[in-house]
Parts: sequence; C-alpha cells; structure tokens
Amino acid sequence: MSQTTRAKPFNLRLSSTIIFMALLTWMAVVPFAAQSAPNDGVEGLTEEQAAFAGRALDFMSEMDTQYFGRAREIDDGLTVETKDFNYDFADYLLKVGRGPMVEKIGR
Repeated sequence: MSQTTRAKPFNLRLSSTIIFMALLTWMAVVPFAAQSAPNDGVEGLTEEQAAFAGRALDFMSEMDTQYFGRAREIDDGLTVETKDFNYDFADYLLKVGRGPMVEKIGR
C-alpha cells in the first residue's frame, strides 16, 4: 500500500488576517516614531520622576567626585581629561585620569 501525501490547502483567511494585523500595527507605530524627538532633560517627566532624576544625578556626581578624589589621593600627578561625544541617538561624557601610579582610571 502506498500512501499519498496531499499538500495542505492554502489558508487564505489566516494569511489575510496576519497581513491585516501587520498593517494595523505598522499604521499605529510609524506616526508616533516619526514624531518622537530626543529629550535631553527632564521635560515630559512627572514631578515625582523629575525629583528622582535630580536625586540620581546628584548621587552620580557625588560618586564621581569620590572616585576621582580617591585616585588623586593615590596619585598626586593625576591628570583628568573629559570628552563629550554627541551623536543623533546618544550622548557620551567620558572622563579619564592618568598618572604615574594610577596608569588609567575612568568612567
């Protein structure tokens, strides 16, 4: 006895539904993505979020001061160099210290 294999019929309803859902998703996402712009500050945040962002920035500044302050205690000749890189979708603020004892320290 030989078994014959039959190809599954093309399901037009399923494929039409998938294409329709993809089109709806695209129509919902694209207008918002085109209108969005980078936000460099706290505008758009709630009062609570802005307060948290302020505390976080203060904390990072204090830790940065302690971090490089300790490196300066270890190495009197430490020179610190700061570079700011701004790109379309990201900003980087790099800080590097170099000296005879601490060859390289940075964030």
